[in-house]
Formats: sequence, C-alpha cells, structure tokens
Amino acid sequence: LLILAAVCFALVLQDQLSSGDLYRRGSSMRTDQEGSSAYFEALAKTHPQVERNYVPLEGLAAGKADVLVLGVQAVEFKQAEFVDPITALAKAGNRVVVTVDGSNSEVVKPAHWDVELHAAPANSESDDDDDDDDDTSGWPEYFAASGDWRVVKSEAGHAVEVERTFESGSIALVAATHPFLNADLRDDRDIALLEWAAGSGRRIVFDESHLGSAESGSV
Repeated sequence: LLILAAVCFALVLQDQLSSGDLYRRGSSMRTDQEGSSAYFEALAKTHPQVERNYVPLEGLAAGKADVLVLGVQAVEFKQAEFVDPITALAKAGNRVVVTVDGSNSEVVKPAHWDVELHAAPANSESDDDDDDDDDTSGWPEYFAASGDWRVVKSEAGHAVEVERTFESGSIALVAATHPFLNADLRDDRDIALLEWAAGSGRRIVFDESHLGSAESGSV
C-alpha cells in the first residue's frame, strides 16, 4: 500500500522520545530507533484493528489475526516454551510472523518446524560493490527449510523470508528484526517486506509478552 509508505515516512520524521531503558529492542512501545512504534502507528492508520498483546502467547485468544512477534533471539527458537505457543496459534487459524534478532553460532532447529536457523556467512567488506545479489549484510541469520516452506525472499542464495502453512494458519519467519525498527523506517524502508509482514487480514496484533511486557489482560 502506498499509504503505508507515506505514513511511515511521516512518522519517522518526527522527533522520537527515548524509551530504550523501559522496553526491549523490537518493542512497539519503544519510540527510539531500536523500537517498532512507527510501524505500529503506521499500520494503525491503514488497518481497522491494530493492537498490542501483553498476555503470554499460550493464553492469546486471537483468531484469524496477523500476530507479529518481533525481536526474538535465535537461541529462543530452541525453547519449547516459545515454539509450542507459536505453533498452536498458527494451527488455530492465525498467521504468526516471527523476526530473528541477533545471531547464534550454532545451528538452531525449532521442534516440529522442519527448518534450521544458520548464522549468515561473513561478508567481504566493500563499499564499492554494487552487486546486491552477493550481499547478505543486514541478515544475521538465514533459513534452511524443508519443501513445506515457501521461500519469499533470498539474499545471496540464502532464504531470509519464509512461510509455511500449519493447519488453518501459518508461520512466517524473517531473518532480521531491523527492517521493522524506527531507524530503518526512517533511513532504509523495505516497503515490500513491511506490507507482506502485515498480511491481508483485518486484525494485527503486536505481541509484547515475549519481550517481557506480560500482564493479565490485552490491549
């Protein structure tokens, strides 16, 4: 949507108040460059229902929603307490978008997902190289997935955006979190990625519980 680009551009031009000490990187509550508040506000302007969730994911009563789980450390994909609620949400008819933040030296294999997270290979440092097909900079991880996964985007032959159907819903994985942060929305917006992540549904939920902002209710 062109309006999404316009709203994002307008929002990130505003002076952002720092809230970095209160919320983890990727939080839609953070208004500094490490947060995703501009993305949240942009989607709120272009979609009928955009909200934040503070309930632990296993208790989220979402249905046919696009649930954004931003800023997940690679090592967390090893943990059943993180992977299992994501799987359950997808099977219940939701589309769950999970973004990786940071890199892990070990290969990570989320249980029952048939996908592996690998640390991206080191890139040669050359500011004069204009061949983006050979550049994986900005993508700390990439995915090695089974044929059940659809590769949405690749960089230098490595899958960095993938999606798979789980019963009546799906899980989408993005190999970096920075494209959703206020800093990138200001300086280097990837509109195609932002629109794809938002999905085509009427309800979008930004999960805050996995970032430590868990309460007994949802907003």
